[in-house]
Amino acid sequence: SVLVAVFASFCSLETVLRLARGGLGRIWTGMAAIMLGAGVWAMHFIGMLAFRLSCGVSYDVSITALSMLPGIFASAVALQLIASPRLSGTRLVFGAVVLGGGIGLMHYSGMAAIRFAGILRYDLATFALSLLAAVLLALPALGSRHLVARLRLGDVPFLTSAVGGVVLGGAISSMHYIAMEAAFFLPVDGVEPVNAASPHTLAFAVGATVFLLLVFGLLLTALGSRMSETRTRLYTMLAVTSQGYLLVDDAGRVVDSNPAMESLLGIAPGT
Repeated sequence: SVLVAVFASFCSLETVLRLARGGLGRIWTGMAAIMLGAGVWAMHFIGMLAFRLSCGVSYDVSITALSMLPGIFASAVALQLIASPRLSGTRLVFGAVVLGGGIGLMHYSGMAAIRFAGILRYDLATFALSLLAAVLLALPALGSRHLVARLRLGDVPFLTSAVGGVVLGGAISSMHYIAMEAAFFLPVDGVEPVNAASPHTLAFAVGATVFLLLVFGLLLTALGSRMSETRTRLYTMLAVTSQGYLLVDDAGRVVDSNPAMESLLGIAPGT
C-alpha cells in the first residue's frame, strides 16, 4: 500500500513538473490529478484488504467508487498550484491544506463504505491528528521543486519528483494508518452486513486500478523524460543561434524569446 502511494505521487509530480507547460498544461495536470487520486484510492483499499476483523466485511459499491473523487479534485487543485513557475508561501499552504483535506475526505468516505456486523466510531483527537499529518507532510512534498532548486540539485534526473513522491506517499500512508488507529469497530448483536461487494471483488478492482496506474505512470514518466530532453535540446539551439525567436500569446504578450530576439528588439518575456 505504501509503495503504491509513493509510485503514484512520483509519477504525478513528474508529469506536472515536466509536461504541465504551454497550451496543454491543464490537460497534463488533469491526467496527473487522476493518477494521484487513483493512487490514494488504491493505497487506501489495499490497506483495508490488509486489515482483519473477526466478522464478515463487505463494501458498498457506490460509496467505494465515489470515494475516489475527493482525492482527484484535491490533487487537481494542488498540482495546478505547483505547476506555476512561482509558488508563494500562501499558495503552498493553501495547496497543502486542500490536498491533505482531500486525502482525508477520501479516507473517511472510503471508511463509510464498510459494511460489517457492528458500528464504527472514531477517537476525536486521533482523527484530528490524521488530518494534521496529511497537511503538514503535503507541505514539503509540494515544495520539493523549490527545495531541490535551492540545493542546486535540479540537474539530477527525477530527483525532484523522487523527493516529493516519497514525502507525499508518506503523507498519504501516514494519514491512512493514523486514521485507522482512530477507528473503533464495535460489535452489535443482531446486526448483519448488508449485501455488498466482497473483499475478493474489491481486490480485483484495486488490482486492476494498480495495474493501470503502473502502466499509465511508466508511460507518462518515459514520455515526460523524452519531451524534456527534446525541449532542452531545442532551447540550447535557440540560445546560440543568431536568428530571432519569438512566442506571443493570444493577448499579444511575449511569453518566450531567445537572446538574439531580445537583443534585436530590447524585449523580455512577459512584456
